[in-house]
Amino acid sequence: MQWANNFGGRERPSPQSFHFLMRAFLKPTLPFLLILAAATAKAQTPTTTDLSVSSSSVTAGTVVTLTATVTLQSNSSPVYPGRVTFCDSTVTYCLQHVITPGLQVVGNVQLTSSGTAVLKVIPGVGTHNYVAVFNGAPNGTVSTAPSSSSQETMTVTGGPTNTTLSYTGTGPYTLTGTVVGNGSFLSPTGIVSFVDTTNAGYVLGSATLSAGTSSQSFASAAPYGNQGTAHFVAIGDFNGDGIPDLAITNTSVSLSGGGTGPGVSIFLGNGDGTFPSTRCRMRSGTIHME
Repeated sequence: MQWANNFGGRERPSPQSFHFLMRAFLKPTLPFLLILAAATAKAQTPTTTDLSVSSSSVTAGTVVTLTATVTLQSNSSPVYPGRVTFCDSTVTYCLQHVITPGLQVVGNVQLTSSGTAVLKVIPGVGTHNYVAVFNGAPNGTVSTAPSSSSQETMTVTGGPTNTTLSYTGTGPYTLTGTVVGNGSFLSPTGIVSFVDTTNAGYVLGSATLSAGTSSQSFASAAPYGNQGTAHFVAIGDFNGDGIPDLAITNTSVSLSGGGTGPGVSIFLGNGDGTFPSTRCRMRSGTIHME
């Protein structure tokens, strides 16, 4: 090795000598570092995620329960803590964060000590393919690996419809039945029968519904009593019945026990897009029902 530059009676190695020393030090150490990294990557314990659906076929408006169970592959012990994400793979587009492309996030639920996560939803009309995804628990007592369940298919039939009758002509007449479905992007299908109610329900004729046209609209605004000035609104299932509820932060809440201050009003949903006049007010950890 060559030494260069003498400063204050001390010599320092040249750049070429420094590179030689670094190569000599790292060469025997590199395999050990690779083995250590591989051992760290293999530290996660494999898991199994199973999904069950309360029913494979329901009518519109029914609450469906999705239950995910996460266990260790080695001994079937329940996994805890951790989080399970429920997805619907039939939805193509999604406005929420997705774990896997093409899977809409239905909800996120924390695992209980028994290794289960339960989510209640009211799905729309049509076919749904649900999947449960365990996100892994790197901060738990045991580092557990992510896993996904197999797909569970569920069909929702029916849905509210509104049928109207119109006619043209002065005889013979042309009867037209129009069927409008609500709460789904799928058009109603089936057969419409034209009945003469003045002649013991005699069926004049039947016709198959033609292809429909999808449209969207909003119901009329409905005011709800809220104490104070509302600042923010959050939507969530706060009582676990599968129906969306509202949480509204207020500048001031008055309780029957006295005192005022910032608080939260919670409106529990009826399941049809409306909310009752009864609300739950919370302030400083106190719950008051009106």
